[in-house]
Amino acid sequence: MLLKLSQETSEFIKSQQYIQNTFTIVKELIENSLDAKSTQIKIFIDDEMIKVDDNGFGIKDLSEIGNEGYTSKELTTFYVLGLNSDSSNLSCGYRGLALCSIKNMCHLEITTKHQDHTTGYKKILTTNQITPYPRERGTSIKISKIFYNCPIRKKLNKKNISRDLKNIVSLIDGYSKIYKTSFIVKYKGNIISNKTGYENLEEYCRKKYKNIFEDSLYSENKEYFLFLIHQNGNNEESNIFCGRRLIKSKKITKEIKNNYNLFHQGTPVFFLQLKTQSDFNISPDKSEILLENETDIINKIKEDIVKHFSNQMEINNTSVFENKKYKVSEEENISKKIKQENLQIENTQELIDEFINEKIQRQHEIINEETQPQMATNNKETQKEPEINNIIIKDHELRKYEEDSILQKIEENGEIKSNETNPFILETPRSSHFQDNLINLPNDIEESILENSDDFVVKDTSVTTLILEETIFDFINPITSENINITIHKKDFYDMEIIGQFNKGFIITKLLKNNKSYLIIIDQHAADEIYNYENLKLTTKIIKQKLIIPIELDLSPIDILYIENNKQIFNNHGFEIENNKLKTLPMFKDQEFNVQDFKDLLENIKNEEYEIDKIHKILATKACRMSTMVGDSLSKNGMEKIVRNLGSLKKPWNCPHGRPTFMVVDCI
Repeated sequence: MLLKLSQETSEFIKSQQYIQNTFTIVKELIENSLDAKSTQIKIFIDDEMIKVDDNGFGIKDLSEIGNEGYTSKELTTFYVLGLNSDSSNLSCGYRGLALCSIKNMCHLEITTKHQDHTTGYKKILTTNQITPYPRERGTSIKISKIFYNCPIRKKLNKKNISRDLKNIVSLIDGYSKIYKTSFIVKYKGNIISNKTGYENLEEYCRKKYKNIFEDSLYSENKEYFLFLIHQNGNNEESNIFCGRRLIKSKKITKEIKNNYNLFHQGTPVFFLQLKTQSDFNISPDKSEILLENETDIINKIKEDIVKHFSNQMEINNTSVFENKKYKVSEEENISKKIKQENLQIENTQELIDEFINEKIQRQHEIINEETQPQMATNNKETQKEPEINNIIIKDHELRKYEEDSILQKIEENGEIKSNETNPFILETPRSSHFQDNLINLPNDIEESILENSDDFVVKDTSVTTLILEETIFDFINPITSENINITIHKKDFYDMEIIGQFNKGFIITKLLKNNKSYLIIIDQHAADEIYNYENLKLTTKIIKQKLIIPIELDLSPIDILYIENNKQIFNNHGFEIENNKLKTLPMFKDQEFNVQDFKDLLENIKNEEYEIDKIHKILATKACRMSTMVGDSLSKNGMEKIVRNLGSLKKPWNCPHGRPTFMVVDCI
């Protein structure tokens, strides 16, 4: 039996999908103000209230405002429907859904004065009452009782307010580069953002980076404007615009980064404005687009990057070759030290892990954002859906990577103490020698999904090839997995049948699931290492060292908000903060900590990572040394223990260095 939903029910369901949190509410209101040609926008936010004031041209007709499907931006609506091909003056809004959706879940009040009217008006949307209201030209929208009829969303919205404020500041940073508008954001009376905008993106780039503009990549044609600077410690966020709409494109971002990494390590800062025809009616927040000629645009951007940095590389050839000689000499010394000291298998395992894990760490970009890739890839995009707790691995092409230029210093006892990163990157030739030594690894594991995942999803998985010399993964070379669709749950580790051990490095298992049998290999060292690592995290206590003179912290209002909301996390890591002063520093394993470690933890928390990088590395190294090694023979009980332990972990999918703990080889 089919039942037609009432208009009210249908509207409410759509509203819940469209308006998700404080950020999406503020985003819609800011974009409405920008469409009204505002030169000044003020945003006031509290736990139970949002207010946006602007000095735009105002709302002419309040009678239908807030009703579904009513919009004053019909030209953009016609463009989306294909009835208008003029893309020169498109607005941010066009659906007639934003105010209607907000009204359905919050109390909404609008006061406005249109530029053609002599007086202003006020409308309370809960009663639809309109009354005269004196004010200057512009519009004020006040929202209260946020998500009053959505209790779960209301609770989560309060909990995640710090994240929403961060996203609001990021949004304003983006729009200020392309709109000549001043923005002020206040949270509980404190200013957390104050930006003055620019006429266009080129003006912003020329003025902000005037000292390096001529040496940076600048390209403009009928399809796009691109400005890219060499990564120099600048923490500014890159932006992509479609017209004057702020959008996201993981594919374009990844291609830019990958081609930049052909010449430099790290992440570039870039600003891209697309000028071509596009379809932006894809996602609820209108941040995703479909480009008519996306492949051509990406190829042209690649050419721009390669041409620009190739010219720079020619100048530095001498230094590169000198550096290469140094690297060979250093590696010979390392080799001699290893032979002289006759390292034990534990330290040999550490060497293998450090080399392999650096590669995997760069490939997946999931452990330390400070460790950036030095490889060129053209991976297909992995879509990030926050509501789905899965790790998604998608098919991609075979890739050729550059050799890592990490030189490892080895002490006389064979322990790896530190890394020195070579600033020059040399492309590794694809010789027949390397063809015989390949690692097959799954690719494209999403960082934020991994952090919260309870499932591991394999869909049509092919394999990436990583060039290394004589690794423990050599045997996987002939294996390719095609058309495998399986979701691995943590509980599945308890159901895996142990077949045996292979090459004293891998546990071969079989899993019956969905009326199919899957052959799965477990990396015995990586699996045992992540188990030991999580246990160490639970049992390790960090000692606080009280400072004689507290350190004054230069904190923004949004920093203070993150600290207040995560005070227990800072305390657990040895940092006590009072009145914007750092009173204690952590002590752990004779490791020195300073203010920079506090700042790193603060930035990690903003990105929903809750640990200090130094402590993570110490625990990861300790977990490595106490774990089952490659070369260890295992009894059936020993193999079973390692596999079953994975089911009890928070994140069993990778070892603490980023190395996968298992691989679904085939459906048998």
